[in-house]
Amino acid sequence: YYAQGQFLGDQFTIAASTRDDDGYDYSGTLDEQGNPYERDLYLGTDNIFLDVFGDSWRFNAAFFDLNQAKMGTTPVNYSKGQHENQSYYLDLSKSFDVLDGQLKFWLRYDNLDMSFYSEAFPCPPGAGGFIPGTGCSAGPGPFDDPYKHFTQVERTTFETQFKNKINESLDYILGAAYEKHESDPFVFESLVDGSISPISAYPNNSPEYENLALYGQLQYVYNDQWSGVMGLRWEDNDDSGASDLIPRLGVVYRYTDDTSFKFLYGEAFRSATFIEKYVDSAPALSGNPSLDRETIKTYEVAVESKINATNSITLAAYYLDVEDEIRRVNSANGPIYQNTDGREMYGIELQWVSRLSDQLNLTLNSTYKDGEEKALGEGVYFSNFDLTAILDYRFNENWRASLINNYVGSNDYLLNNGQKGDVDAYNLTDIHLAYQTGVIEISTEIKNLFDEDDELPEPARRNIAEIPGGPERSFYLTMRYAF
Repeated sequence: YYAQGQFLGDQFTIAASTRDDDGYDYSGTLDEQGNPYERDLYLGTDNIFLDVFGDSWRFNAAFFDLNQAKMGTTPVNYSKGQHENQSYYLDLSKSFDVLDGQLKFWLRYDNLDMSFYSEAFPCPPGAGGFIPGTGCSAGPGPFDDPYKHFTQVERTTFETQFKNKINESLDYILGAAYEKHESDPFVFESLVDGSISPISAYPNNSPEYENLALYGQLQYVYNDQWSGVMGLRWEDNDDSGASDLIPRLGVVYRYTDDTSFKFLYGEAFRSATFIEKYVDSAPALSGNPSLDRETIKTYEVAVESKINATNSITLAAYYLDVEDEIRRVNSANGPIYQNTDGREMYGIELQWVSRLSDQLNLTLNSTYKDGEEKALGEGVYFSNFDLTAILDYRFNENWRASLINNYVGSNDYLLNNGQKGDVDAYNLTDIHLAYQTGVIEISTEIKNLFDEDDELPEPARRNIAEIPGGPERSFYLTMRYAF
């Protein structure tokens, strides 16, 4: 079941939701030890959201509680446990009118408490003679207890931003942001005797770093046809060092009232996470404190056109280049995080929206993409062609129906042992029927109408053939009441 309630006041909103889902039985191809994988993928969530605001200030906060079947770092049969994640955030902002512009401040705090459980760790029951750096041996041993794996991560952010409009053609934004990231030790604790496993992720470290960012944006409207935007960002991270000056550029050309062209260029980066740098669980996984940032450059050209009163299209082509990509790679001591050569990808996307009649609308979205991992000279772990089609039909003011079809093309994979293969293409069809009158709406939905297998390769470890993408045929009934 799923339930949600929301109240909208003049200057505040409060909402809450809860979900309890027994999930679906999944039987995978193989787990990481080569055994058939079976799991009941249940899910439970509870969420609360609060938003309070005035003319020049705003405060919002939220709490999230997640409990779901474990399908994580080592999805082996003897590690069937559960994830329990609790998180909350507090966000306060205030703005002032200064020098004909607007000066705004944000203060934000985020907290994530993460735990997951293993029924036996790190070895299967009866094979717990674990030797760090070597692995499991036959016979009983001291490390096949049920375990709790847990840590807590915090982030505190202060940001200020100034917006100003110089004239009708030119405006700018200047901003600065300070962040502090902190993590507790990530330990693996036996639920039998409370002992800490010697292969805990980072049992003795409390990683933290501070981050300072400066950014600016300039927007210029040349005339009714041409406009552009340019942005720059710089960051200094005391764990990863200072970044280069990162640009973003965009130009819009309005050919007619109904057709416009966009030309976009952007650069971005991602610093390594605590896990990627500090995890120390050899031979399962090792971190790398020397990781550099991974970077990306993106190029995009798009055209949006309203062909006539009932049809419109959007066509976009893109190219991206990722360098120093952070990935798990094999080593003599097991998987380790390293910077790799990265990847190149390119693609094209077409969306067509058509009003077929006063009652019937059609939306088509198709994508074609290709590329390669630079070190391999081939592309893996994505489908080349995808297509989504949506038909919406309104019988009258009370009844409406939707048919949604998602086609995902075949998906290649490459395992750590060099084995290559592909997961077959699949087609998912959903039907939605709704009746609404006054303050009540009742709807029914069938997902995965034709009971398709929905499975994808798992790219991070390269040593598991398939993971579940979704459930078998499912039925839903929903009622909404507004007062």
